[in-house]
Amino acid sequence: MFYLYSLDLSFKTHGKALATDALRTGVNVAEDVLGGRTLKESVKRRVPEGIKRSAQSLVAQSGSGVRSKRRKRRRKLRSHSKDIFFA
Repeated sequence: MFYLYSLDLSFKTHGKALATDALRTGVNVAEDVLGGRTLKESVKRRVPEGIKRSAQSLVAQSGSGVRSKRRKRRRKLRSHSKDIFFA
């Protein structure tokens, strides 16, 4: 169960980078096919490159990639009515 949660969290934090790399790999495959290569040849060549690029970009990212909101501290108001020097 914990594994599924961490996997889901990983997709939420790294989903945009993974989607961008997948799209780039698809475009490269399409360019190869339009250039005259077979689909099988192009996929065999480009998919491992895309996986390697995705792995490197995920390792290079520091932190979780999700910004946390800063909490504002509220000041406690002083009661001046009990202060003998405040008149």
